[in-house]
Amino acid sequence: MHNKNKILDMLEGGNGIKTGYTKNAGRCLVSSAMRDGKEVICVVLSCGPMFEESCELINNAFEELGVS
Repeated sequence: MHNKNKILDMLEGGNGIKTGYTKNAGRCLVSSAMRDGKEVICVVLSCGPMFEESCELINNAFEELGVS
């Protein structure tokens, strides 16, 4: 099955959630990942490089939580 959410392939533990686009909001992404029993959810709005930015934010959050 084809899925436009690159988080599923780009990010360790990436498990979703939803891509979106509207003229007013631009490219948007709600993404999540789970590692070591902890889940991080990230929302970016009006973000051209939404997948890359989300991966960076999620990886930073896991680092703050002490999860590698």
